[in-house]
Amino acid sequence: MRPRELHYARKFNLGNYESEEIGLVVQLDQVEDLDEAFKTLKAQVFRLHGDGELMEEAKVQVDMGKITDVFPADLRSILYFEQSEDYYVIKPREYLGSDNFGKMAAIVKDQLNGEYISAGKDSHFRVPREGHKPVQEPTHATTSFDPEDLMKHAWKKIGDKEYSRGSLSWGWDFKSEFQDATILALDKGPITIEGYEFTTKDKWVQSRKVK
Repeated sequence: MRPRELHYARKFNLGNYESEEIGLVVQLDQVEDLDEAFKTLKAQVFRLHGDGELMEEAKVQVDMGKITDVFPADLRSILYFEQSEDYYVIKPREYLGSDNFGKMAAIVKDQLNGEYISAGKDSHFRVPREGHKPVQEPTHATTSFDPEDLMKHAWKKIGDKEYSRGSLSWGWDFKSEFQDATILALDKGPITIEGYEFTTKDKWVQSRKVK
């Protein structure tokens, strides 16, 4: 008597238009209960899918640890880390101050090959995930630039007879003194970083403390 063959397959949605299909085939004797065998086979398929999810989750935790461990403990404690499809996103939990912000920007840029994204209230730092090709974002939505170009700039102010040293709280300088990416970001609208607002008008860039 020839054995019977039982096959069960299921396609699982993984998100982002991706899916995986898991299928199993078993051979049954004529005396084996078909209904019970089907239930067992189906459970095995779902178990395999669940194991794969757990492995992916563990990998994500390891990869995230590689990002968070780069930051010193005092800075790491006031940062919020999350993962999107293509990036690790880093945001401050509280006001950082210019010194901590500068440290954070330097680490993201120099050690993690990341960037600062100016997007109004949703501004953040992001680091590309290894092995993921980022989707090109609309240019009008966000603009990346080096925030230290603004935060560490030697601002001017107008004195009685000549320019004198200004500050982040109140200063200005010519557009030509900034990187092109910074001006491109400012041309899209005011940028607020750590309580300071930066704007551009005609041939100059202005800085002021937000009240």
